[in-house]
Amino acid sequence: MTLSLNPDSSSVTITMYKYNLSFLGVWPFQKKGIRYTIHLGLILLTQVTLAIPEYIDLALNIGDVDKTIENLTCLVTVNMVIVKLIIMHIHRDSMVSCVNLVVADWDRIQSAEARRTMKRHRSWSKAVFLAAMALLYVSYALYIVLAVTVTATSNCSGSNANGSCKMLPMRANYLVNTDLSPLYEIIVVLQSVQGMITCTANYGVDTFMFFLTMHVCGQLEILQINLRRFVSADAPRPNILDARIFRKKIRILSKRHCELVDFSLHIEETLNVIILGLLLFSSVLICLIGFRFILSVENGDLFGAGKYMSYLTAILGQLFLYCFAGDYLQSQSLGLASAAYETHWYNLPPDIARDLLFAMIRAKNPLRISAGKFFFMTLESFKVILKTSASYLSLLRVIVERSAYKPKYF
Repeated sequence: MTLSLNPDSSSVTITMYKYNLSFLGVWPFQKKGIRYTIHLGLILLTQVTLAIPEYIDLALNIGDVDKTIENLTCLVTVNMVIVKLIIMHIHRDSMVSCVNLVVADWDRIQSAEARRTMKRHRSWSKAVFLAAMALLYVSYALYIVLAVTVTATSNCSGSNANGSCKMLPMRANYLVNTDLSPLYEIIVVLQSVQGMITCTANYGVDTFMFFLTMHVCGQLEILQINLRRFVSADAPRPNILDARIFRKKIRILSKRHCELVDFSLHIEETLNVIILGLLLFSSVLICLIGFRFILSVENGDLFGAGKYMSYLTAILGQLFLYCFAGDYLQSQSLGLASAAYETHWYNLPPDIARDLLFAMIRAKNPLRISAGKFFFMTLESFKVILKTSASYLSLLRVIVERSAYKPKYF
């Protein structure tokens, strides 16, 4: 399966996502076979072998709030990466259809205004991709540097997950003494590679789906423009020949709308399980991490506060990405109804004008991105998630402050 790219347009849009997803083994145009299966299997194996020691560490330190939160933050991310890679593999054919449509749209575009609209939406996707990947890579690189630096300057006054004095980039328990050399160095290198793959997959899949959603939104905006210009304000009263021309035009516009609806449904089918998993953990994690952040600030622990703030930024960034994309997609799809109304429909033959009513009725059923097909992702949903997490956080603080017994970890 191959993808033909026009060097002047579509390759600029697709290439960075192609390299990213090809590295992960889930680029939809990779040829199926033993090589493809081994590639994807090795990527999944790196995540599974990272998750197992983290589960062991979680079970052994379940009573320690700091260690549990730090572990859960990494463990949830690793589990979500495994789910994302599997879902991308399952919905491979849907992604092929989406990418082919993106390439076709770029190759057949003629209007300068439409090209500007597409470039604007592409620039948003590119900025999000570069910012997200840079943030994750820099953050994880700092974790690696921190682990190596703390270990190099440590007098073994502290201990890592195994009860030893050397710090690992991510909390994990390998059921052996990781202080021993070269075992410690091997594990640090292994976790560094595994963590970079996790970072690449975590936001790599998200930014690719964001790019596809922004492309649909751009095409919906172009469709609105074409719909508003469907008939001019000073058009003379149409004759029978004009009626045939108008019907042909409205048929073309309706067909294009159906293509974009199918495109959006492919995205929804791929994303709804991913977003559902993200929502199941995000509210609780935001609550726990926010609680530890407040305590770190109150206790003057700036390093701890910075660490928890980075966790919050990553989780909220993912949620906002999906909520913004879903809200914008809904807004642009609803805009088709307004565009149809703003058409100078009074210059159309009555039967053609009535056809516009069907377009308006369909547009009133907006395109959406959902979590599990029941919770729609919009900016209003993002506000609800924040309010819910804040409520949990307030309740947790009250319980802790009024409790006669406070665990030493608080």
